[in-house]
Amino acid sequence: MAPARRFEDLQVWQEASALAVEVYRVDRALSDQLRRAAVSVLSNIAEGFERDGCREFCQFLRIAEGSAGEVRSLLRPGFSLGYLPAQQHDALIASSETLSRRISRFITTLRRPAPAPVSGARPPTAVT
Repeated sequence: MAPARRFEDLQVWQEASALAVEVYRVDRALSDQLRRAAVSVLSNIAEGFERDGCREFCQFLRIAEGSAGEVRSLLRPGFSLGYLPAQQHDALIASSETLSRRISRFITTLRRPAPAPVSGARPPTAVT
């Protein structure tokens, strides 16, 4: 996989964007806080990507993961109050759960140390 040059290249950002779009389709009664939470997932991934270094990026990814949990938390009363049909509720819950897992795996991948060079291997030399 090629390294991302922009946050828009990140799969987790693309999925967060799709979740935010779906959340915007939810009834107005619950939508303001739900929208802020969904957009927070998206925004924290983007903001963290634009920061300096993996440690800070991972911190923003953890915040994004928490916001995905907030989305799930807000969907439950929305469903109980009849603002969301079961199919839409279940789809949004599934999307936010999947996104949380992907963000978590992405953090794990980012924190993984770079592989050590092969013993006895020579560093690449410049061609003249």
